[in-house]
Amino acid sequence: MREAVFVLGQRSGWGLQELLNLDEEDLLMWLDTAKKVREKAEES
Repeated sequence: MREAVFVLGQRSGWGLQELLNLDEEDLLMWLDTAKKVREKAEES
């Protein structure tokens, strides 16, 4: 999971510093988005 967050962070231009500074609500929203992106990628 940590690797997925890191890879997605790199792809979206986010560094680990930005990810660590997110509050819980932002993190949940971001992870939800990441999940949707991954599901779309698996479909194609």
